[in-house]
Amino acid sequence: MTYVRVSGKVNFTDDPEVIEKCFENSPVLTSQFGNMREVVIGYYLSDVQTEFESFSPQLTHRRYTLSGGND
Repeated sequence: MTYVRVSGKVNFTDDPEVIEKCFENSPVLTSQFGNMREVVIGYYLSDVQTEFESFSPQLTHRRYTLSGGND
């Protein structure tokens, strides 16, 4: 059993360009909301950290911090 944990600071945005990109890249959004862009609130993560963990002794724990971002 292996899993990934993603954490960071959540930043919400109602920028129409960001929302449009979300719809362009997610058929699920389009199928659920159609053209109702105004009901969707976009978000992105900054100060992101990821951890890869496994209960298998052959796989070691790994932690990554992503630098950069919009802040």
